Amino acid sequence: MEGTKCAVCLVQLLRRKEERKTIDGKDFPRKKTLKQVHEGLQWKEKFNQVNAKLLEIQGAKSMLSAEVGRLQHALQCEVGEHIPLSKVLEDGGGWKGRGQQICLLKDKITELKGKIQLSSLEDFQRSKFEAREMIQKQRLESLVADFLVSPPYFL
Repeated sequence: MEGTKCAVCLVQLLRRKEERKTIDGKDFPRKKTLKQVHEGLQWKEKFNQVNAKLLEIQGAKSMLSAEVGRLQHALQCEVGEHIPLSKVLEDGGGWKGRGQQICLLKDKITELKGKIQLSSLEDFQRSKFEAREMIQKQRLESLVADFLVSPPYFL
């Protein structure tokens, strides 16, 4: 809108200059025709549009560059400082992240706790069985001792 107002003003200015030349009676060659001025204004408008688009793209590029930096930092934290990112990106398939390793370790802990509980239960049952066996052995020994101490009944 503003560009067209400027174009109209410029055209009016050029017409006045042209009128003044003819009034004075002097015939000076014009440097630019109205068509050339109009084309120049069109090119200027296109330039402004392209320049605005360029600035928009540069802003988006800087935002994306910052995002890439943040993501690289997050990935480096996930992988660990001792592993280069290039190795992770090349190998890809065999690499396990911290979160995945944590899940695997939690599963391993659950499995081992289950084994411990099972082992403890077996130990408890074994010790209970051994205690019963010991009590029965003591009773048997007591009965044998009583039998040996007591007088025979068959006489």
